[in-house]
Amino acid sequence: MVPTSTSSSPFAPAANILNRIWSTQKGLKSVVYSSQGELTCSKTTFAQCSHVLEHKSTLDRLLKEVPSLQAKNQGLLYVLLYELLIGPNKRIRGGGAIKRQLMAQENILKEKLKEINASSLRKPCFNDPPLKSTVIPRYVRINTLVADSTTTLQKLRRRIRPIYIDPDVPDLLVIDATPENRALLQEFVLSNEIVLQDKSSCFSALCLVHGYGGKKKNSHCDFLDACAAPGNKTSHLAALVQSQNLGNCDNQSTEGTSVIYALDKSPQRYALLKRRMMGLVPDKSVQCYNVDFLETYGGAGINSKEHKDAEEVKQFARGTTLPENIRAILLDPSCSGSGMTSNHTEQYLDRDPYFMDERIRALSDFQFLALKHATCDFPLVDRVVYSTCSRYYQENEGVIKRILDFTTGEWQLVAPSCLKHWHRRGLFPKDGSDGLTFDQAKCVIRVDPELDATNGFFVACLERTNFKDNESDKTSSTWKSPADTLPEGMELYHNQFDDSLKASAQSSDTSKLSNKRKSSDLEARSFDRNIGTHIKKRSKKVEWKRQQTLKKKERLKRKNA
Repeated sequence: MVPTSTSSSPFAPAANILNRIWSTQKGLKSVVYSSQGELTCSKTTFAQCSHVLEHKSTLDRLLKEVPSLQAKNQGLLYVLLYELLIGPNKRIRGGGAIKRQLMAQENILKEKLKEINASSLRKPCFNDPPLKSTVIPRYVRINTLVADSTTTLQKLRRRIRPIYIDPDVPDLLVIDATPENRALLQEFVLSNEIVLQDKSSCFSALCLVHGYGGKKKNSHCDFLDACAAPGNKTSHLAALVQSQNLGNCDNQSTEGTSVIYALDKSPQRYALLKRRMMGLVPDKSVQCYNVDFLETYGGAGINSKEHKDAEEVKQFARGTTLPENIRAILLDPSCSGSGMTSNHTEQYLDRDPYFMDERIRALSDFQFLALKHATCDFPLVDRVVYSTCSRYYQENEGVIKRILDFTTGEWQLVAPSCLKHWHRRGLFPKDGSDGLTFDQAKCVIRVDPELDATNGFFVACLERTNFKDNESDKTSSTWKSPADTLPEGMELYHNQFDDSLKASAQSSDTSKLSNKRKSSDLEARSFDRNIGTHIKKRSKKVEWKRQQTLKKKERLKRKNA
């Protein structure tokens, strides 16, 4: 039964709504708006509920720190606690038993709130300010599985100028993000010579492959892309595996050749993945499967620590068993997409805070489940790269912290040396509690969409603590950054497009305003034409009625005579 406040407190309506939200698991708008879209409470009550839900995580921590605060009416307790400590007036109107409890603990509550604010890690979340309107350059990755880098670059330069070389990702070009350039690229996209892939999303495969030699002598290692569709990262992974020579790439035989197993649960996304791989990856180095990653197992199957006997493992395995030679997993699960500049963050702000808090929590739980599956149910896998296009702590460092705690020393974070110069790293609490340590945070990569000229992204590379990569030194020594292999006459990209992108953004805003004005002018002219036509028609109708009245009078006059 939902607690209902019958007191005369001015906060009783807000308390009742909060209790309904928490008992029905609905959002604020779902509760306070009628089926006709009318607000069923006052605007003040709506604002009170919104503020409480916005700060619910802080209020939860306060109540946990002061367990003596108890009330049957949880909604009223939260509203009064907010009003006393966080609200603009810092006081509670009215009286009642809950107010007396809070006032008795006021000093303790204020001290606890200071501690929480001082120790709280800055966690980007749903009620952050929206991303600024950001225009990023166009990134073009040369598909080396189909085309030669030098030849393709020459062909592109004959069509598009200027073109720059990205300083971090091999075979990645940077061009101005104009509609004309987008049209000129279409021919190369259709021929599969290039892939339109954002820079930050290239980091996942780069971190997984670079420096990794996890294959034994005279053998090969396979890779798994757990959530592969639409396939940009998969094709990039295939190109990097070939360029790093991780296995015999003799296309005449699959034996000794590194294979990438690409999975996707959705039939529609799987169909898209398979169709794209047929064009982007000409050999059979990528094999696509329409299966749920959470129902697959590597080699022998279930966690080898729990099931030593092969027959027992076989008996317990309930899903698709993948080849045991898989040694590395790329995991890029579903996320909020809050780092994407193309996603208007305002859409998150339009939803009520409680709904967004629950959504982010559900996503992070799923992401942890997927990462736990990758690290625990593939006993021969020794490297996992986890990535998201989210800027929320809960989906990034929060998930990594949970998996490190869960695996208790079996896995460790490693800093990808291919991005050792990348300046933006992970978030960590200054007091060392409830998060990654400083050294762990230095191992993960963060990308800021407003500062790094690419979409927001997060990458973490995990390795087994007992993993000894005999060939990592070899592959690391042969690694060459784009700066080391800069083609003649080309320059590295260092924000050369900033001015044009800003001008483009301003032009876009001006264009929108201009279009709006043009639309207004057209509407005005249309209105003038319409009103003129209307007046003419009206005049004719009035004249017709006047004539009809005169005729009627004449008929009556003749009749009476």
